[in-house]
Amino acid sequence: MRRLSILIFSFFNFVVLTSPALGQDDDATAKATLQDADGDAHAPKFKRVTVPDCPTKEVRGICIDAATKAPLAGIMLMALDNVNFTAMTEDNGEFVIKVPVYTTALYVHSPQYISLQVAIVGEGSQRSDSGLKIEMLPDVFRPMFTKETSIIAANTHSITNTTSHSIESDIGDIMGTDVHTLNRSGNPGNGSAMFIRGLNSLNANAQPLIVIDGVIQDMQQTRTSLHDGDYTNLLLNINPEDIDKVTVLKNATALYGAKGSNGVILIETKRGHSMATRIDANVGVGVSLIPRLPTMMDASQYRIYASEMLGTYPTISQYTDPTTFKFLIDDPSKYYYAMYHNDTDWTKEVYHTAMNQNYNINVQGGDDIGMYNLSLGYTDGQSTAKENGFNRLNVRFNTDISILRQLKVRFDMSYTKINRDVFDGGAPADFSAAPVSSPTFLALIKSPFLNPYTYNNVSRYFSSTLSEADDYLTMLDTDLSLGNPTAVLQNGKGINKNRVESNHFNTVVAPRFDFNSWLSLTETFSYTLDRISQRYYRPNNGMPMFLIEGIGSVQNKAMSMFSKETSISSDTRLALTTHFSPHAPQHTLNAFVGFRYLNFAYDNNQPEGQYANAANDKTPNISTNMDFYDATGTNDQWRSMTWYVNADYNYRSRYYLQASLSMEGNSRFGKESKGVKIGGVKWGLFPSIQLGWAISNEAWFQKLFNSSNSQFLNYLLLRAGWDLSGNDDISNYAARTSFGISKYLWKATAAQLDNIGNEEISCERTSKFNFGLKA
Repeated sequence: MRRLSILIFSFFNFVVLTSPALGQDDDATAKATLQDADGDAHAPKFKRVTVPDCPTKEVRGICIDAATKAPLAGIMLMALDNVNFTAMTEDNGEFVIKVPVYTTALYVHSPQYISLQVAIVGEGSQRSDSGLKIEMLPDVFRPMFTKETSIIAANTHSITNTTSHSIESDIGDIMGTDVHTLNRSGNPGNGSAMFIRGLNSLNANAQPLIVIDGVIQDMQQTRTSLHDGDYTNLLLNINPEDIDKVTVLKNATALYGAKGSNGVILIETKRGHSMATRIDANVGVGVSLIPRLPTMMDASQYRIYASEMLGTYPTISQYTDPTTFKFLIDDPSKYYYAMYHNDTDWTKEVYHTAMNQNYNINVQGGDDIGMYNLSLGYTDGQSTAKENGFNRLNVRFNTDISILRQLKVRFDMSYTKINRDVFDGGAPADFSAAPVSSPTFLALIKSPFLNPYTYNNVSRYFSSTLSEADDYLTMLDTDLSLGNPTAVLQNGKGINKNRVESNHFNTVVAPRFDFNSWLSLTETFSYTLDRISQRYYRPNNGMPMFLIEGIGSVQNKAMSMFSKETSISSDTRLALTTHFSPHAPQHTLNAFVGFRYLNFAYDNNQPEGQYANAANDKTPNISTNMDFYDATGTNDQWRSMTWYVNADYNYRSRYYLQASLSMEGNSRFGKESKGVKIGGVKWGLFPSIQLGWAISNEAWFQKLFNSSNSQFLNYLLLRAGWDLSGNDDISNYAARTSFGISKYLWKATAAQLDNIGNEEISCERTSKFNFGLKA
């Protein structure tokens, strides 16, 4: 019912908010007569574009294919950093474009070719007899240029035709060395650990900051997961099909204050761009094959190995009869012979070929009043490890509405529900804390001469009853016994046993008021709710008894955890985009100043219990009837406030300067932390300055390196910068003295000192110097 209500709600929003776009036809358009500024009652409603009044120069040339040398028609050209001056090549590839006299380069682009920046200063600058000669390369290569020159170490890529379950896979594939990604496990949905310029922290989280559609995210990287080898991957809440482009910032992250030292990844989701209603449907079905696993010993090899290892065990001397260990009996007539003379490949019990399915539909359209983008997707990603995998239902609705001529509102809403079946994965961190319960790990270390099913000596066949944990070495040490992975999978599967369910809801309201063509005010408000329910169950049947120091002998275990995080953010920004004056338009300034407020509240509760000998695996409930039970929880809340300012200046698209400064106050910092004290609060300061020089746009450079017959080096950008940013991923209570509750002898409770407060604690600070050449 919950899924159905979400679908109905999304469909209602789609019908109501998009009805003007869907209702347009020829008659309606004919009746919609609008007046323009001159009083024409039949003029369509278009925004009047005013071209700046400045001296211009004429640039001629030809565009050709770099491989075939054939002329190219329909190639778009514009003055670099100035969209008011554009042109297009003719059928013969030639073009004529008028640009301001201070323009030093053109931006050339086409869907089938890599975009270029081409210098136009000086004689012989990539010129033929008729002017500029521009050679276009096909888009099979990675894009290098955009219509605006960037002097920071950043990289932007669009996401197209993806088959990934989570965006980390695409980031690792398309970003190359900008982001180093390491898969957390082979299970789909677990995502990857991402590193930008290596490890930037020795004490705190080293993962980059994630910003989605301008909203800073708390990814819960350090939060608890009940299953070994499992992780909370909130990026799984975003369907990669909904993502438009990803930008990686490796430096100049001071604007993000105490959160940007590990680099920043900016994710932008798709928005409506076409007034014509467009429907895209994508259906994908794939198969994942069993992974290549290590070659393990067969039954005969393992029997020899086990018999040799018996001689090294300190208590073996008390057993004088070799037949005491049943796996050494080689007489087929003996009772235990069939039980210990198998050749089982346990990996076949644990792994299988898995199928993945992905269904997505995307609708976008609108009119001059509002644009929308609605997407609905369902993903079923199964793992090659049996009883592991996930399914995801996601809905996203993005709109851009023009309420008034000067007032626009961005309204976004998204909902995602994910169900994941998961078991312990890999080797445990502490072998003394619990028996090995990972089926994939047991499949590699379990004795191959055992069988997953019990042997019936009467019928002389293996029955359908699953065998218990092996006992052929328990006489030496009871903790040497290993569980039956087949029994763990069959007795441990279920929505109330080993399941993680998550619900993600986000809404963004961002009104923007344009005072004029160069000054605007934007407020971005976001509310996010993440609810995660985890259940863990280690079954009784098929698992051995295990002695845990300080607790006793246990066999099965049940845990559950419910967590909730609410995130509220507000970002108010006043932006300025202008030329200094009509008489000096070669000077360009883009600047903004703003205030950002973040509030995060996280709480969870985690009851758990263990039985010394549970009756069955049908009722995996946590109760006071358990032999050992406990309950823990967390209630965290933290806030940050940041004032920031940024300015981007360039002169004639040759010389660039970017300077920024942020001042952040954070509830995690102590009262005596480093920074400036204002209003009784310590504020951390994070400055940044970046410089750039487009050397190729200098007249002397073109004369020196390029001629009418050769193009030795047609583009060169020199950039350098320094910035200071921080990492605030520290305990919420590190600056405070706190007490916690402990249990004494599993009966009485007591308060104990957990932390001694440090009033001087602050975020880690990372200083970065960047120098680079782009050619």
